[in-house]
Amino acid sequence: MFLSLKHWAENHAYEETTVLETLPESYKQDLVKSLDGYCAQVDMSEILSGVKLGRVFGFELVTMFLVKDCLERFFTNPFWYIAPHPGQGSEYDEEILPKATRCGTVLNELLKDFDNDGQRVLLAQSWRLWTARLCNTKVIDRRNDFAERMMSRRKLMVEEMVAQVLNNELLKPLLRPPADGQKADIVKRILDAAYLKAAELSVQLSMDDHYVEFRDLRNIGQVYDPSDTETKLNNAYYEEGDHLHGHRILCMLFPAIYVCGGFATPDYRELIFKADVFVEEGTTSTNKDSTNGGEN
Repeated sequence: MFLSLKHWAENHAYEETTVLETLPESYKQDLVKSLDGYCAQVDMSEILSGVKLGRVFGFELVTMFLVKDCLERFFTNPFWYIAPHPGQGSEYDEEILPKATRCGTVLNELLKDFDNDGQRVLLAQSWRLWTARLCNTKVIDRRNDFAERMMSRRKLMVEEMVAQVLNNELLKPLLRPPADGQKADIVKRILDAAYLKAAELSVQLSMDDHYVEFRDLRNIGQVYDPSDTETKLNNAYYEEGDHLHGHRILCMLFPAIYVCGGFATPDYRELIFKADVFVEEGTTSTNKDSTNGGEN
């Protein structure tokens, strides 16, 4: 999923960050704010001057934008696509919109209420997975028209979401115009496929008794430690890890991913993907603290 988004960014975004120089400061502030959890909440100039690829960090900015968008759309609510009468055009059906359905939003709130005190985790997860399964699988090996209509509806929702993403005022300045002979609808269809892959993965996970936890910069440490099992330096840093101990983490391309739970092992929690981070190459946070302390 992440690699599909990264490849799309590499094919359709500006690599050089000089494009940002022509944009107002307010745009750069809003872009950093939108990437909260994936970028340290500091000035964009501080980020670009600090990370390894600063002058050619455009692909990474777009990748982070898309990864965060996908996770928020598909992985925070396991019922994001569910509607009671999908594709029937009845008064109870919902309009195809680029956001979670009203029905799915209510179901997610109900799931939270099932375990609002943390004492009914297994019951809540059981209800979650069977609700998702009934919306997606065959019934006793028979054709499930409801699930097929739900899948068709889900595909239309994803297409609407991608259209919304491509029209986002924060993303558009970072994207190159389509190459000669390449049509905008082809560019969109490629991103449609990447988003649909993420959407279908979220559906598959919602039907399992395990669940997935994503941890970004709001959850992990703010400085790089080579001994930390939750983070790894981006490949751009090669073998520099030990020299960057204590340096600030400025950006995270991909979050840390844990697989958790399970009916047989409710306390199970395993890290399956380390957070891919970019750190400041200059002064360590410790040195900055001591410098600031000397000025006071």
